[in-house]
Amino acid sequence: MTSNMDHDTQDENNEVKALNQVATWLAIYLTLISVAAFFTGRALIESSAGNWLTFAIALLGAAGSGIAALTSCLNRRALGWELESGLKVPPEDPRQKTPEERFNRGMSMWFWFRPFLGLIIAPIFVWGIELLVKNPAALVNSPQRLGFTAFMGGLLAKSVIDVVKGVFRGIFKQ
Repeated sequence: MTSNMDHDTQDENNEVKALNQVATWLAIYLTLISVAAFFTGRALIESSAGNWLTFAIALLGAAGSGIAALTSCLNRRALGWELESGLKVPPEDPRQKTPEERFNRGMSMWFWFRPFLGLIIAPIFVWGIELLVKNPAALVNSPQRLGFTAFMGGLLAKSVIDVVKGVFRGIFKQ
């Protein structure tokens, strides 16, 4: 006969195993999509195919966003797990002033879709940068500058959205 405590421990172990499997698949997915998007975007941007330029920028943004998600996924995985019940495995150090973010099922949806955030944000980010610089031709005519800007737009996509939303909240007091 097993006790309720043994049953709870087994359930927790099963949940940790399931989270580990999700984290592993996410890391593989994010690596593959980021590498494929990066090299395809780089090839397109360097070929100066005008019709494909926005797609190249979008792919480099997806690569940047994928890398951001991959680093967050791996960092959370390294710190441990947060189970559906809120239990943290391993337990938090009571001396820790701010809680460390752990891998959990709820956050995994963000990781699956994060590259697509960069896919959309990077071209918009590049267009915005073109409006703000004195010589936009220097950006557009340099595949390296354009590629770097697109990748950074994707890498920072979530932060860019948060900043823009904050600006509009401040302007419109919402």
